[in-house]
Amino acid sequence: MSAVAGVLFICLGFGTTASGQPVDFSLTDQLGDGELSEQVTVLVDGKKVGNLTVNGEYPVSPLRVTVPQASPHSYTAEATASFDVQGQYTGAGQGMINVEHGKVNSL
Repeated sequence: MSAVAGVLFICLGFGTTASGQPVDFSLTDQLGDGELSEQVTVLVDGKKVGNLTVNGEYPVSPLRVTVPQASPHSYTAEATASFDVQGQYTGAGQGMINVEHGKVNSL
């Protein structure tokens, strides 16, 4: 019985180690219709991980993020966008994101 319990705990230990490895993924932003520019501050699990800036010269912006493990993570995106007709708007959104190594997620 002890041997079976020992093997079980060893297997659980390997499973925990494999899922606890850091995961790299990417976030991207791009100009929307009628949008002149946008700057987005991105937080993952309450920590600032970077900024995305898009404009006429750079219409797509990537951001590489590393998290401790692959699982759902909370995110917040705080943005300020300028439009050719409506002016400037500031807003924020938040939710959960499932991350996988090498995956690209769009904001």
